[in-house]
Amino acid sequence: MNLLQDIRGGWRARPLASFAGASLALGLSLLISTGLWLLQKAKTEADILLKSWPADQCTLLIRRTLSPEQSQNLEQRLPPNHWYSFEIEGSTAWISGTLPPDFFHGRGRSLSPEVIARGEPAVLLQQSPARSLQPGDLFLQNEQAFRIYGIGRYSLPVDSIIPRRAKDLLPPAPQEFKINLPASLIKPLVNDLLQKEGVQLVDHQDKQRQARAGFRKLRRNLSGIALASALLAALLLQALHQSEIRERKSEFALRRSLGARPEDIRNQILLETFTGSAIPSLVGTLLFLPAVPFTHLAMAWCAILGWILLCASLPALQAAHLHPSDALKGE
Repeated sequence: MNLLQDIRGGWRARPLASFAGASLALGLSLLISTGLWLLQKAKTEADILLKSWPADQCTLLIRRTLSPEQSQNLEQRLPPNHWYSFEIEGSTAWISGTLPPDFFHGRGRSLSPEVIARGEPAVLLQQSPARSLQPGDLFLQNEQAFRIYGIGRYSLPVDSIIPRRAKDLLPPAPQEFKINLPASLIKPLVNDLLQKEGVQLVDHQDKQRQARAGFRKLRRNLSGIALASALLAALLLQALHQSEIRERKSEFALRRSLGARPEDIRNQILLETFTGSAIPSLVGTLLFLPAVPFTHLAMAWCAILGWILLCASLPALQAAHLHPSDALKGE
C-alpha cells in the first residue's frame, strides 16, 4: 500500500483538521519567532547600553546652574586629564577638560587639552554629506569664526563641538562631566556636592548590573511564555489527534485487516503531522529572518517541529496498537 497515497487521502478526508494543525504550527512558530526577535532586539540594546556605560568610568550630572566660580571649583577637584564636561546648546556642545583618545574618528585631529584650556576658536564637526568643508577651513557660527580641527564622528549628539572658553559671551555652565575613573574614586572628592539637589554621580558599574539584570529578567519572561505556549500547543495537538483517531478508526481497521503493520499506521500519522506542519512553521520563522540570525531561526524551527512530532507520537502509538475488531466496534 502506498504510504503517500494514504497521506493524501487522509488530508482530503479531513481538510478542517489539516487546516487546524497547520494553523497551530504557524501560530506556534510566529509566537516563538517573535520571542526570539524581542530577545535579539533587547540584547542589541543591552550591548549598546553597556558600551555607553564603560565599567571603569562614571558620570557626574549637574541638574542646576553653577556659577563660574562653582564650575571652576568643581573642575579643580577632579583628577586632571581624566574628565571632560559639556553643555549642549542647540546643535553645539561647549566642552572643557580632556577628550579621551578614542573620542574623535575622522579627518583632521581632535581638540587637545591645551586648545580647550586656552579657549581657542576651534571646532570639531560631525560628518555630513552636505558639508564640503575641510580641516583648516573656517566655520561660522553666530557671527563667530572657528577653525575646523576635525570632521568625523564622535559620541555626543551634536553637529559641532567647541571649547567652552571660546564663547564670546558668558560661557555656559556644564551639564555633565564624563570621568574616566570609577565612581568609587570620584565620590569622596564631590561627596559634599552630592548632598545638594540637582547633582548626581552615576556609577557605570551599577548601570551595567541593572542592564544585565533587566536582560536576564526579559529572557526568563520570554522563556516562560515560550514554555507556556508549548504546553498549550501540546494540549491542543493531543485533543486534535485524539479526535482524529476516533474519526478514523474504521480507516485504521481497514488498513490493518488488509495487512498494514502497526508501524505503518504510526508512520502515516507522524508523516501527516510532519508534512502538515513543516511548511507553516517554516513560513512563520522565515518571516523574522532579517531581524533574527538564521542559525537561531533554524534551531527554533527544528525545536518547534520536533515538539509537534513529539506531541503526535502518543496518539500515533495509540492508533498503531488498535486491533481491527476494537476499531470496528463503534462502526
